[in-house]
Amino acid sequence: MAFKLEDRVKETTTTTGTSQVIALTGAESGFLTFAGAGFSDNDTTYYTLVSGNGSDWEVGIGHYVAANQFSRNAVIANSAGSGDRVSLTGASSIFITHPADKTVHVDPSHYPSESGVAIWNDNNASLGYDSKFVWSSGNATLHVDGKTRIKSHYGDHLTTPLGDGANTTRATLDCDLANLHTVELTGDSSYVALSGVDAGQKVVVRLKQDSSGSRVMSWTITGQNINWVNDATPSLTTTVNKTDVFAFIGVSGSFPSHADKHTWYDGYTIGKNI
Repeated sequence: MAFKLEDRVKETTTTTGTSQVIALTGAESGFLTFAGAGFSDNDTTYYTLVSGNGSDWEVGIGHYVAANQFSRNAVIANSAGSGDRVSLTGASSIFITHPADKTVHVDPSHYPSESGVAIWNDNNASLGYDSKFVWSSGNATLHVDGKTRIKSHYGDHLTTPLGDGANTTRATLDCDLANLHTVELTGDSSYVALSGVDAGQKVVVRLKQDSSGSRVMSWTITGQNINWVNDATPSLTTTVNKTDVFAFIGVSGSFPSHADKHTWYDGYTIGKNI
């Protein structure tokens, strides 16, 4: 089954009434049958059907049925202004068409130049173009001359590590799901690991003390390393129910002072005792 649009396909039908499936009785002079145009069973297409009275018509989407039949699946528009199948009388004609509201066209006042990126002008299916928005296929780069704004739909992903022990309590923060993570520290020697971080991705981690407070967390994670500002590893707030906020930028490749480390991040303290 496939969606197909073919040129010069037009057949007659003697089926009357509002039946969904109509019989195809052959091509009109100078046109092709659906089968002759390469349609197979269940191939779909847009169609126009004109009743034998010459005044009733419908435009819709349907599919070809082997043994020379056609199924009127959904009506997009008709002569009655409704979404119902029209009642056919006499010898009617059905042909492939492309409904006007299903077309995509270029706005004549915004013809794109080479490598220009087409954008939707509005909801009338016309494509526009802005010369400040250009795709360079040579180096796979999108050029934007002006301000850019990225709205993230990531949410606050909450993870709670439990228990005590020497670096045995681990909270793995999935950065494919969120850029903002809140971790409640409920045990000493907890530690946080980041996963799914892309190079250049910015991640914010909020570390909250539980109702006991004075929880300690290790920043040393096997295979993941943090390059803190001034090489100073920050300490945590010890006050109960208070939060420290840290930011990380994922970096790929080897950093000169950390040549033996495979995954590393630039780390920053945003605020403490919040």
